[in-house]
Amino acid sequence: MKILCSAARFLCFLLLSACSQQRPTEVTVEPPSPQQTPPRGPYFLNRTDSTCRAELQHAQADAQQGQLTYFLFQKARYAADLDTLLHGHGIRFRYNPMNCTQQERCYAHYMDSVITRLHGPAFLERIKQATSQRFVSAWRTRTYREWDLDVPPHGGIQDLDAYVTANLPRPQGWDTRPKLGMFQGIAERQFLFAALTVERSGQLGEISFPADMPSNVNATNRRYLPSVKQEIRRLLRAAGPWQAGRLAGQRVSATLYVDVTLNPEQMP
Repeated sequence: MKILCSAARFLCFLLLSACSQQRPTEVTVEPPSPQQTPPRGPYFLNRTDSTCRAELQHAQADAQQGQLTYFLFQKARYAADLDTLLHGHGIRFRYNPMNCTQQERCYAHYMDSVITRLHGPAFLERIKQATSQRFVSAWRTRTYREWDLDVPPHGGIQDLDAYVTANLPRPQGWDTRPKLGMFQGIAERQFLFAALTVERSGQLGEISFPADMPSNVNATNRRYLPSVKQEIRRLLRAAGPWQAGRLAGQRVSATLYVDVTLNPEQMP
């Protein structure tokens, strides 16, 4: 659960050659009508909804221009590899695993039907299998994310977020007051994300701060961040011994993300 939460938090900061087969402009796909029964598939289509019908019409127009896009609305650790392989078939890729609004589902349904007509009913499944194999086979050289592994890397401390937050000394003069967010009167915590790489050997590699933005802390505390980061690095290096993560039984290099709250005493 901790890994899933870390992934969700971090993603809030961060989220092919032309095809030799028949061109999409030569494919005729009749626009669905509200009376049609939705075909079986991964999407629920409300064809009486005006937004859905507009998406279907938009997708039809794009397909007739040869602009095909495959959408993936579920979490997949091989998403980057899928993008590469689809690009080789002239298909664009959109990855949106946190699609809470259900937007673009009808557009995606139409695109799937065109891609299936052009490349065959098993094409998308074959592509996914190939990308999964590509993802796993790169274990010797790739640095993975902790939540993409079968067994994530770990050190001698179970909860790194709590450990660093509790033991991090604040410089004299540090303003512990919560900062005000975009909604006036609502206090927000001050924080940093630390990213640390655990190598295949179990050695701790680089420690960086990929989500270090001015809005993360009070403006008066920005001057202290170099020393705060130095202390975070010290605490993380002392949190060993480290064990490499595993993927398909192999030891692999991976990146862990640590969420450090900088004013815990002022937060509820």
